[in-house]
Amino acid sequence: MSMSYEELLEKVRAAWESRIILSAVELGVADALSDAELSASEVADRLGTNARATDLLLNAMVALGLADKHDERFANSTLASEHLVKGSRNYRGAGLRHHANIWKSWSGLTEVVRSGKPSASELERPDDEYHDFVRAMYDFSWERTHLLAEAVDLSSVESMLDLGGGPGSYAIAFCARNPKMRAVVFDKQPALEVANEIVKKHGAGQQVSLKVGDFFADDIGAGYDLVLISQIIHSYGEKENRLILEKAWGALVDGGLLILQDFLLAEERTSPTNAAVFAINMLVNTEEGRTYTWREVESWLKETGFIDVEKKEIPGPAGVIVARKAAG
Repeated sequence: MSMSYEELLEKVRAAWESRIILSAVELGVADALSDAELSASEVADRLGTNARATDLLLNAMVALGLADKHDERFANSTLASEHLVKGSRNYRGAGLRHHANIWKSWSGLTEVVRSGKPSASELERPDDEYHDFVRAMYDFSWERTHLLAEAVDLSSVESMLDLGGGPGSYAIAFCARNPKMRAVVFDKQPALEVANEIVKKHGAGQQVSLKVGDFFADDIGAGYDLVLISQIIHSYGEKENRLILEKAWGALVDGGLLILQDFLLAEERTSPTNAAVFAINMLVNTEEGRTYTWREVESWLKETGFIDVEKKEIPGPAGVIVARKAAG
C-alpha cells in the first residue's frame, strides 16, 4: 500500500484522537454530563480532575463529536448519550475501556520488539479489566453472531460447546436460530460472571448453560454435535493450538462439526491489514500469540483428523473455517 508522508502523519495523529476518546471514557466524562449542561469547572468538580485540563479535554471532545458546547457550558452529544453513558440502552463503554486497558501494552511496543517479551499478558489481568474485555467481546461480536449462524447449517445440531466462549454471544445466537439446540459456554469464572448477565438479558437460560474451567487443564466434556472455537487461537502458540483442536476432536461425536473463527492471514502474512496489525496486539499482550494463515490452520485440522475442511466467506474482519470429525 503506497502512501504519502502527509498520509503517514495523519495515521500517527489519529492516535491522539484515540487517546482523547479513551481518556474521556476512563474518566467518565459522559456520565458526569448525563443529567445537565455544565461548565468545565463543574465537570472537574464531579470528576475530581484539574479544571484547566478538563476544559481543554472538553473542547477537544466537542471537536471530535463527543460533546456539544453553548455559552461555555458542555453537554453530551447524541453519540455520547447513546453509547457512553452507563446504563444507556446502547452503552458501548466497556469496549472502549478494554481498548484503554490494552493501550498500556501497546505503548511498550518498541521495547517488546527489542526483547521479544510481551508488555503484559491479556490473559492475566484484574477481574474488573477482564470483565471489560468480556463485555467488549459481546459488543464487538453480537451482530456477527447472526451472520455466522446463517452461514452454517445448524438444523441437525442439538448440542453445542462454545469453547472459551466468553460472553456466550454465539451460543445465544445459535440457540435462537435452532430452538432444539442446547449449548454449553465453557470458560473461566470471571468470563462466565459476565456471560451469566448476558444470558439472562436475552432470556436464554433454558438453552444455554455455563461451565467453569480451563480448557487446557480441565475436561471439556464430550458428545457434542458442534464445537465452536471463536477468536481463541490468536492468543496461543502452535503447540497449544494443536492441543485445543485435539480436545475439540475428543469432545465431538462422529460426524460432528467444528467451526473455527479468527483473524486469518493470507500466505504472505501481510494481508488482510486487520489480521497483520492484530498480530502486534498479540505480540504486546501474550507470550506466543499471533495471527495465523489459512493454510497453517487447515494443516493442523487435517493432522488432528478433521475432514471436509473449508472456508466460509462472511463479511467482517475475521475468517471462518468449518471442518468435520470423520465418522468412526
